[in-house]
Amino acid sequence: MVEIDLADLSAGYRHRPIGKGGVRRASMSTSGISGLVLDVGGGGGEHSVTMKSVDRTPVVVDIEAAMCLTARRRGVEAILASFEELPIVDDAAALAFFHLSIHYGDWRAAMDEAVRVVRPGGRIDVWTFSGDGIESSSLARWFPSVVAIDRARFPDPDAIGERLASSVSSVAMESWPDPVQRRVGDWEAAVRSRFVSTIQLLPPDEVEAGLAEFRTLHPDPEEIYSYELAFLRITATV
Repeated sequence: MVEIDLADLSAGYRHRPIGKGGVRRASMSTSGISGLVLDVGGGGGEHSVTMKSVDRTPVVVDIEAAMCLTARRRGVEAILASFEELPIVDDAAALAFFHLSIHYGDWRAAMDEAVRVVRPGGRIDVWTFSGDGIESSSLARWFPSVVAIDRARFPDPDAIGERLASSVSSVAMESWPDPVQRRVGDWEAAVRSRFVSTIQLLPPDEVEAGLAEFRTLHPDPEEIYSYELAFLRITATV
């Protein structure tokens, strides 16, 4: 796996607050769920905060200490651990929720661990990008190397589904496009802060060239920049 500076990424997360789409995805994943929810690779706990209810307890599992600290400051329990070895007993969780985190390690081990810790009748929900979603992304529009980098990093959704299908009762996949609107100035500041891990892997000159082209076409920092995130949801019922 390509090494990402997670402490640096944690600092950049201030430029990617959870939006309506993120709240909606968390709500869909937790629909009908009560009990322990593992927000695996959950970072600063943005999704977990929206998942809390009187009968549902979200817990962030993340390998970056700064992320866990942020989650705790938000009032969410957090465990510093890898998703390849979840420190959770068998059949303890109602839901294992992976939101753009499955590409940060050995996804096969992560899925096996999710199957182990989720109780019968519980769910595993993976939100990720397919190859088509990567190619159509806003980042790929301005930084062409993103396509090759992320195609190598993100596991094939069909392979994830096949891995799960051998151990669960059912697997379903569906596309969930998420329209996003941001001020031009905010988007450029987010890119410079490396708010998405892939930006760390881009050549610096490509980042500058892409931003220069972006500014040429969008010179007003107050302009609203619209784009779409093409999410793919993989849901497994254990």
